[in-house]
Order: sequence, then C-alpha cells, then structure tokens
Amino acid sequence: MKRLIRPIEHLSKVALQVQKGDLEVRSGIQREDEIGILAGEFDTMVEELARHHKNLEQLVDERTQDLTDANLKLSGEIAERKQARRRSWRARRGSGCSSRKHPWAASGERRIGVHQCQLH
Repeated sequence: MKRLIRPIEHLSKVALQVQKGDLEVRSGIQREDEIGILAGEFDTMVEELARHHKNLEQLVDERTQDLTDANLKLSGEIAERKQARRRSWRARRGSGCSSRKHPWAASGERRIGVHQCQLH
C-alpha cells in the first residue's frame, strides 16, 4: 500500500510547488506502472508550461522594447511640434498683426507694424 501512496503524495507535493510558481521542479518518479506514467506526463506538462512561460516573457520583452521605441519617437515628434509652434508664435507676435486669432490678442494688446501673419 505504501508503494502506491508515497509516490502519489510526492506528486501532490510537487504539484503544489508548481502551483506556487516553481516551474523547475520535477517529480523524479521513475516507474513502469500507471503512477510512473502519471508522473511522466505531469513532468512533461510542467516542462511545456515552463517553455510557454519563457516564450511569453520573451514576447513581453520584445513588445515592451517596441513600445519604448515608439514612445521615444513620439516624444521627439511632440518636442519638435512644440518647438515649431513656439517659433511660429514668436514670428506672429513680432509681425504687428492685431487679429483676435493670435494668442496675445485676448489681452487687448495691439501690435503696430506691417502685417506679415500667415493666419489670415
């Protein structure tokens, strides 16, 4: 009876280790009966699970790198657009335009000079 119970108890303990995230553990049971078949299939299942977990980690790393690269590119583009807006705003500000379409127009400030604004 102990010949049947001990390997099953051991396999149960190994299953609990896998449940806790240990994908390196194996049953180590080498028998030529149903318990040996069960243990062998269990070990194969854990190996497959470990392989899938590793592949998933690699995929996550690749996607994270892709997102990091895209984020850096977008950040650069945003910085370029902000800089272009500031240059454009400075150019309009110095043009003497008094149109209400300009940022400084809300304050009621009027610019005197030749109208060179490209807004209208």
